[in-house]
Amino acid sequence: MINSILYTLEIIFLISLIFASISSIKTWLLSKKLTKNIKKAIYESYPLNIPPIKYKNLNQFLISMINKAENSEPIENNLQNLQKEFNIPKNKVEEIKKIIIEYTKNIYFWNKYGKISGYIALITGGLSFIIFYVIK
Repeated sequence: MINSILYTLEIIFLISLIFASISSIKTWLLSKKLTKNIKKAIYESYPLNIPPIKYKNLNQFLISMINKAENSEPIENNLQNLQKEFNIPKNKVEEIKKIIIEYTKNIYFWNKYGKISGYIALITGGLSFIIFYVIK
């Protein structure tokens, strides 16, 4: 009886680990796609002879804006500042906004899916450990 419970828990554990890994890979791929799309939008409208310090500030600004979007905070002020401080045209700012909104919708699902799979793996792994070493 205990062996069949252990096998079931181990199978659930392995399946949930596989799903958590898939979620992690999908999140990574979405992040790479976001980076590629934002770079494309920025480079089409931004001069290539910018000083390194301003480019670093632009990267930090975009990272903070993406983090705010992931936390469901409004990014409208950031978009206006992006347009003012870095002289990016309004149509490119709107394109960046669409890219970030699409990213946050997709990433929310995969992060939630990964967390649920991870918690299931943690619980089943803990239960199988307790059953194997304490009860058996």
